[in-house]
Amino acid sequence: MKSLKDKVVVITGAGSGIGRALAVHAAGQGALVAISDVNEAGLAETVALAKDAGAVDVHSAKLDVADRAAFLAYADEVARHFGRVNVIVNNAGVTMTGDFEDMTLEEFDWIMGINVNGVITGTKAFLPHLIASGD
Repeated sequence: MKSLKDKVVVITGAGSGIGRALAVHAAGQGALVAISDVNEAGLAETVALAKDAGAVDVHSAKLDVADRAAFLAYADEVARHFGRVNVIVNNAGVTMTGDFEDMTLEEFDWIMGINVNGVITGTKAFLPHLIASGD
């Protein structure tokens, strides 16, 4: 893929940081962007920035990528909205600091749910759409 112009680019974790930068960059390159995050305020800011960068169509949704059912539904929603998906960027991620012995198993489950399972679910959910797009 040599250009993002008129391509549908899906970016998770787009409410701030790298995800926001990717969304604004893609919008500036002429992409149609679908962005998600758990942080609705940050997501709204990214929508405004993407539109300022030239996005013609921005689809945004609050999404916890660790929620498998919600992620699968989101993939279908994005595909219905745009009619296709060309790129998925599983960017959502979290971190936690502290001594290993002090961290709880629930904290590790939270990290793994987002950083590992979220990527797996996102890839599985969007793969049929990516294949269908030819990209």
